[in-house]
Amino acid sequence: MNSKNVEECRLGFYIVSVVTSEAPEMFLGHMKQLFNLFGSCLQSFADEHLCFYVIKSMTALVSSLGSDDANCFQVLIPYVLEVIRRLVKVSEEKATEALEIFDELIDSEIAILLPHIKPLIKMCLEIASDSKNGDVLRVRAMSVLSWMINVKRKTIVKHKLIPEILEVLFPIMEEVSPGDLDSEHEDEDDERYCQSPSACAA
Repeated sequence: MNSKNVEECRLGFYIVSVVTSEAPEMFLGHMKQLFNLFGSCLQSFADEHLCFYVIKSMTALVSSLGSDDANCFQVLIPYVLEVIRRLVKVSEEKATEALEIFDELIDSEIAILLPHIKPLIKMCLEIASDSKNGDVLRVRAMSVLSWMINVKRKTIVKHKLIPEILEVLFPIMEEVSPGDLDSEHEDEDDERYCQSPSACAA
């Protein structure tokens, strides 16, 4: 993974993403070194696809974080936000999948996000408000936004983000897409799921 060959680095980090997903316990006791490596990658590499595998690995490790690991993980969040912004431009599918890291953090390690709530909300609003983005990506961003509002409403109010959120959501609610005409959800059990940006914004 220290190779200067991008393809070799991609393969290395892809393997790490698979192992962390299947056996995260293998990295217990090595988190700090691993996160240092992730940080170097996120800051130094211009290759968004390689950084995507780093974010996938981070997502898989959230549930295994100890108190000593949280700070090392937390400092990586600004770089994660920047990589996702770049992924939106080159691969909406990967950007959508990368957003899952925030689901994991909201569910189990919300404290890690507290210093980054404002930039996270702003990124979600940027993605959701851009009608050039696909519906799946926009809905995914609004899903993260919705859960952040549910669990950290007071913090969002404190940061005076409500007017900005409403300014973005109201125009989205006025959009009409074919999905709005079908009230059946593909997955009725997933409360986070909305078929279209306008339905999700409502």
